Amino acid sequence: MKSRVLERVDSNVKAEIYYDDGIYEATVRNLSRNGMYIDTNTCPPCESNIVVVLSLGDNFLMLRGKVKRTVNTNELSGIGIELFNPSQGYINFVSSSLNQKN
Repeated sequence: MKSRVLERVDSNVKAEIYYDDGIYEATVRNLSRNGMYIDTNTCPPCESNIVVVLSLGDNFLMLRGKVKRTVNTNELSGIGIELFNPSQGYINFVSSSLNQKN
């Protein structure tokens, strides 16, 4: 398995996932500059393209990505996604979160 190159930071950010004409509630559990892991009751198949909207107080960030990993057990459901061209606002949010961690 390929190891992660970019540092991840734990989070608890509310989000919505847009996939297959549906909108699903989710929580981002960790993130990096080019990806994130999301707890959700809906696990789109690997390689599915999705849109994730993060709720950051009064601000929202819309991100596009591809599902790279799914977890679906009795206790846990979630997806790991790789982001396509994350916005500068998202990069700033991750950088700020990483700085708070250190």
